[in-house]
Formats: sequence, structure tokens, C-alpha cells
Amino acid sequence: MKLPRLQIQTIDGLSSDIQSTPLASTIYAFDVKLAKENPYSTQAGDGIPGRNLRVTWHFQSEPGGSSPKVIAQRWHDQAWLANNPADPLTLCKKAFDAFSI
Repeated sequence: MKLPRLQIQTIDGLSSDIQSTPLASTIYAFDVKLAKENPYSTQAGDGIPGRNLRVTWHFQSEPGGSSPKVIAQRWHDQAWLANNPADPLTLCKKAFDAFSI
């Protein structure tokens, strides 16, 4: 009998933990530092798509600096991206979308 796996699913934009590597790369390019004590974590096992490995990037949230939460929320906000076509975030998103496999 196979027991169901319990998963912690991080939703980009609700925390400083990001599972999308293109988004994590963009956040890092915006000078948001990775968490010193735990910059990333991995999870492996059945039910994880791809190569059965999930990487979660952990960023610091610093007052007055770029916020990983705000960047992630804008990354997923199609209206914001459409209204800000020359913003560096929009350009990064478009570049990753254009070259995604």
C-alpha cells in the first residue's frame, strides 16, 4: 500500500520562498539577497514533475529594499506587465517567456 505524500506548496508571491527558477533569477538580479542561513532547499520524490526534484529559493525581505513578494506578484500580474512594457521586470519576464522550453 502506497501512502499519500504530504507536500508543502509555496505559492510565488505570497512569501519570500520562490519555486520558479526564472522568477528567482529575476528577483536576484533586482539585488534581493538570498537568505544567508538557507538560500535554497530541495525536495525530491514521487509526484514532483520533471526530474523528481523541486528547488525552492529563499530570499531575504529587507525594509526599504526590493521586495521578493512584490516582484513575484507583479511577475504574475498580466495587467501590470501590460501597463508597464518598458519596466525591467516586464522585459525579464518577456525574455524568459520567449526562451522557455
